[in-house]
Amino acid sequence: MKSILSLIISFYITVEIIGREYSFDNSQDTSSTYITIHLINYGWHTGLLFPVNETTKKKIPAIKYFENYDYVDIGWGDEEFYQHPDFNLYLAAKAILYPTPSVVRVEGYNLEMKFIIDRTEFAIRFQITEANFNKLADFINNSFLLTDNNDYKVTSKQRDGKVVFYSSHLKYHLMNTCNTWVARAFNSAGFQIEPTGIITDNQLFTKIRKFGKVLKNF
Repeated sequence: MKSILSLIISFYITVEIIGREYSFDNSQDTSSTYITIHLINYGWHTGLLFPVNETTKKKIPAIKYFENYDYVDIGWGDEEFYQHPDFNLYLAAKAILYPTPSVVRVEGYNLEMKFIIDRTEFAIRFQITEANFNKLADFINNSFLLTDNNDYKVTSKQRDGKVVFYSSHLKYHLMNTCNTWVARAFNSAGFQIEPTGIITDNQLFTKIRKFGKVLKNF
């Protein structure tokens, strides 16, 4: 009897630990609908990968311009460095030394997920409720700088329009990098992650990995 009681106690302790480690705040959501998203990193770029469907196009209007793709990768970064075709040390240094203008980067993919992941440094899959996805979408939408006509301001297009850069009203600097932006996005969606102090991709990976399924590690 004592051994059975100990087993039951151990079971509930294990469940509690797992629940605390992988939970995030969806207390206001009663929906059973879940949306799958991915966090991907290419070393120089960290972004959020979304399927292109009616839900994502409705909640993140920028996605509707990529309706011929299966997925879109949305990220944020310094305006000059992000749009430069090659690595530029001067632009990189300028981006972190003082606040600079920024852009939102959107790239379309017509590849199977496994091929996208193969190209990454790391990839994590998350399943979030529709209510929390809406909060995440609001954060992304609020990162754009819109025109007086409430439209997007395209700063450049690359790779025959597969990659589009849009103006953002946010400022990029050492303490507010693309990894900080992603951490803030997850925080806005209810994940218990503190964005302050998350500067590098390694820091982001360490903090956020416990909330999802790691598909590819560093």
